[in-house]
Amino acid sequence: MLIVAALATPNLTHAWTFSWLAPADGDVSTFATSINASGQVVGASRSGSLDLSNDTSAGAVRWSAGTYSSGPDVVSGLYPYSSQGSIGGPRRGYATAVNAAGSFTTSDPVLWTASSGPRTLETVFGTGASAVGSPVGIGAGETIVGNAPAGPYIWDPAGGRRNLGSVVGSFSTTVNGLSPNGRFAVGSASLDGTPIGASFANERVAVLWDQSGQHAALAEPTRYLLVPSITFPPATGGGFEESLNLQPYTRRSGIAHAVNDLGEVVGASGGQVGPVFVFPSFAPPQRAVIWDRNGNPRLLDTRPGNATSEALAINALGAAVGTQRQDYLRVGESASRAMLWDPVLGEVDLNALPGVPDGWLLYDAVGINDAGQIVGNGQFNGRSQGFVLSPDVQVVPLPASAFLFLAGSLLLTGCTHRFRIRTR
Repeated sequence: MLIVAALATPNLTHAWTFSWLAPADGDVSTFATSINASGQVVGASRSGSLDLSNDTSAGAVRWSAGTYSSGPDVVSGLYPYSSQGSIGGPRRGYATAVNAAGSFTTSDPVLWTASSGPRTLETVFGTGASAVGSPVGIGAGETIVGNAPAGPYIWDPAGGRRNLGSVVGSFSTTVNGLSPNGRFAVGSASLDGTPIGASFANERVAVLWDQSGQHAALAEPTRYLLVPSITFPPATGGGFEESLNLQPYTRRSGIAHAVNDLGEVVGASGGQVGPVFVFPSFAPPQRAVIWDRNGNPRLLDTRPGNATSEALAINALGAAVGTQRQDYLRVGESASRAMLWDPVLGEVDLNALPGVPDGWLLYDAVGINDAGQIVGNGQFNGRSQGFVLSPDVQVVPLPASAFLFLAGSLLLTGCTHRFRIRTR
């Protein structure tokens, strides 16, 4: 029974507990960015409902399991905010990532730990502001990855700050995430000089780094396009003929957003790359992708049509979450939906899960831990709000030895039953 309980997985018929991530006193909206193994969530509480990247009223906060809907944790030196007359600190941007110990980084940039409270990364690194940039991930042992003007970096207390390697032939490289154990980082590299994340097109490749800074460009799944061609056969007397040919899409367009402790990566591939004025529609739509630990890619989203998607997080069981944008809309329907891609459940729109209250629209999922808890963002009463979905069963990733033990036990049980039948 113990093994059966450990192997339990959530399904669509289980009750899912929906929790609103309540804002700080006096604020009106929240935004989630990351969740750790114990269910602690980080993000921002905001006095306005503006876009997070432009909202100067945002403050970094952390929530804990069991008190999500009661508001953020009291965090020494950071929250409650001093602007509200408390003994806390000023608003510090938004929290970008949290590790298993509950330590987190902010966009300010600050590192908060239970032992030291908030410290600027310039103080932690012992460097100037130009070497700090923006932290995007934190793992075990307070390993931090981020992006600075000199390029992406990794830092840990033992080894200090090191630059992450760049892909040969790339113009710029960006790190997007770090595994919980701090052993792997992922991101993307621009191959044509266009800044990563620019609003116009670029050619790029997904990148995986190990802790030493060694990197590999990740292959992309094979995609095909119907490409028009024009020929001038002599028989047409000076005219031409048009045809459509199925051809593999060869321009690279990968981006990696997250990686688990096993080195499995999720992100996206496809979308418009290259000059936007050259056949702008001749590109496969961006779709969510998973790369196994050997770097082999597989599309998570295999729908027909031009809808787009991207996977933003993955847990140790291979379950990924992200967002999916529709290529056609019914009246009143939103363009973006929070999604789960699970090895058992398949593709699931989180809005369809039991337990999601009426009036909520979940538009992205940004994190999933090994217990199956999903954190993301939605809209309620016209405001952006963070949420957590928790399955009613505990999902425990077992080591390979446990699976071998289970298989051996089942085989032995079967042999025993067969022996008894034959000797009666």
